[in-house]
Amino acid sequence: MNKIVTSKEDILKASREIASKDGLQSINMRNVAKHCGVAVGSIYNYFPSKADLIIATVEDIWKSFFHMGDDLYFKHFNDCVDWLFTTIQRGTKQYPGFFIAHAQGFQSSDVKQGREVMEEYFKHIQRSLLMVLNQDQQVKQDVFNDDYTKEDFIQFVFVNIMNLLSQQQPSCHILLETIQRVIY
Repeated sequence: MNKIVTSKEDILKASREIASKDGLQSINMRNVAKHCGVAVGSIYNYFPSKADLIIATVEDIWKSFFHMGDDLYFKHFNDCVDWLFTTIQRGTKQYPGFFIAHAQGFQSSDVKQGREVMEEYFKHIQRSLLMVLNQDQQVKQDVFNDDYTKEDFIQFVFVNIMNLLSQQQPSCHILLETIQRVIY
């Protein structure tokens, strides 16, 4: 074990590789240390617990799925929804079982911090969707009101994206068609 892990990023990279190959359930301090070629204690220098390591790995994987770059611009809301669905779907192929495993793990365990990280990422996605919706010049002016707000619509779209992904649907074409009929 001569190799020295010099950064948190190296550990997270090893954790992502383990998650990609063997699933999230295979991430633990011993496996990551072995993968990095260091003593288990070295991992604890960066992550005080297995839960902290898994939470950081999950957050890192989510970032790799759909972090919108500054050069990414959507003229139409539907294009953004399609991109988001496709991007997450492609990511779940790289990390088989990730989407369902981490959501179930955070919901069924007492890992409050993990749930908070996941919820913050979901809020970030929803804020981005709202921003794109607000910029879409093709949206009918009379679609939204006090009883049917843009925020409600974004929540509906987001929940449906997540449901389609958790059901491992091959596309979101029905959702896209529904959006098309409602807002354009």
